[in-house]
Amino acid sequence: MAGTYYAPEAPSLVDLKTRMDNVNKRVEKKDYLIHVVTHMVGGSSYSGKVEEEAPIKGASVRGHLRFWWRATRGTKYTTAKELFAQEKLIFGSSSEPAPVKIWVDSKKKASSPTAQMIVNSKGRLVSALCNELNSLSYVAFPFQDKKENNTYFPMQTGFTFTLNIQYEQQTKEGALSVEQLKEEMCAALWAWVNFGGIGARTRRGFGSLYCEIFSPNSKEASDNKAFIDWFYGKLRNNGILSNVTREWTTLGGIMVQRGYTNHLEAWKAGVATYQYFRRRATLRGGKPQGRSYWPEADAIRGMTKMSIKNHSEPFPPKQAQLAFPRSQFGMPIIFHFKDNKSNNHHGRDPYDSQLTPNNRDRLASPLVVKTIAVSKEQGYSAFIRLNQPQIREVKLEIIEKSGNEASIRIIRDRLRGRKIYHEAIYNNQKYDNNPLAHPDTNKVNSNAIEAFLVSKGVKEWQDAIGTPPSHKQTNKHPRQ
Repeated sequence: MAGTYYAPEAPSLVDLKTRMDNVNKRVEKKDYLIHVVTHMVGGSSYSGKVEEEAPIKGASVRGHLRFWWRATRGTKYTTAKELFAQEKLIFGSSSEPAPVKIWVDSKKKASSPTAQMIVNSKGRLVSALCNELNSLSYVAFPFQDKKENNTYFPMQTGFTFTLNIQYEQQTKEGALSVEQLKEEMCAALWAWVNFGGIGARTRRGFGSLYCEIFSPNSKEASDNKAFIDWFYGKLRNNGILSNVTREWTTLGGIMVQRGYTNHLEAWKAGVATYQYFRRRATLRGGKPQGRSYWPEADAIRGMTKMSIKNHSEPFPPKQAQLAFPRSQFGMPIIFHFKDNKSNNHHGRDPYDSQLTPNNRDRLASPLVVKTIAVSKEQGYSAFIRLNQPQIREVKLEIIEKSGNEASIRIIRDRLRGRKIYHEAIYNNQKYDNNPLAHPDTNKVNSNAIEAFLVSKGVKEWQDAIGTPPSHKQTNKHPRQ
């Protein structure tokens, strides 16, 4: 006997709308228009290169956002295990797909700055790009082509792209909702746009960004007090703990000038102030070109037992025999001594050497020097302090590529096994003109970042708009 078939009842329009609403709650897409406001190098698949067809890759942006998520929302976790467990719920892992999809669209190809030629202040014919970057040479030197004087790697300026982010709620237990994912990513996007950038050397101001949604507007940043209020308000709203130290890098404090100016001038002001502090030395013609007040050069002379006669005694007197405080600003640091006329190790200053963290090639700087955009054209000169675990040990290696091989071998043997520990990195010994001494109390701060932020040079910078006159100096390095 044939059975009776009953057709399922068709869903009502209300049911269909409810189902669609549930789907929409599980998937949501946002897009953001972002402008690159300072020179960018890299940002694509190839390190140090600007690809014409795809200058910015989604994978590169994803890496930046992971870093800034850890530095912001990651502050509420106390162990790396807790951090990575939460990070996996947002960015996925090698075995689990990410609920957050990131990709980049751009409507026009990248184009490097045109080779416009101008006459510089010395009456020489140079490219306009080189003339701009020569004023930033202290931070732009890795991009300079040493074979062609005054030429720089291809760079992108004035580029605009659309960042697309799709949030998808996963069905597995413990998965974050779309709203929770958006909350986590909002903090990372805010920090990346304002304190990070795209491409290489973003901590020295390259590839800085502007986005109307995340950047401060002219009312929020009408002056430096309003800017600082905006900054700490955003920390509270985004659930970010400032000034906490974890096993990973976290966002610390910020300093800005009293007003904003065009991006190049704001950037140059920060770089000049940072350069002024890092090059503290005796003056020649009013400019720091004599022997450095920093202790690293004499520490290297002592370790290698190499020096010219005039530099055989520490300068200034009574400084620490083994101290490397500038390692706190990031590594590697390459030391090059100018008085190197002798081919062997007798009667000359040390061979070229390099300071690196022990068992690592580099350490990113905890100090960011950049312009923070309030529009596509203008921004605040700013210093951003990042919290990092203290450095435990560093090593010094000879990297000299010319000279007497037997002599170089002798010096390498002298350095082999030499340990440079915490007390030499965070040294607070008193001596005349110590750059780490407070300008008012003369108390020495073993934390070089804190010493910089309370220095006389930073005070002059903070009270100005643009580069203070006393910081405008020659590009020549002081003697080591």
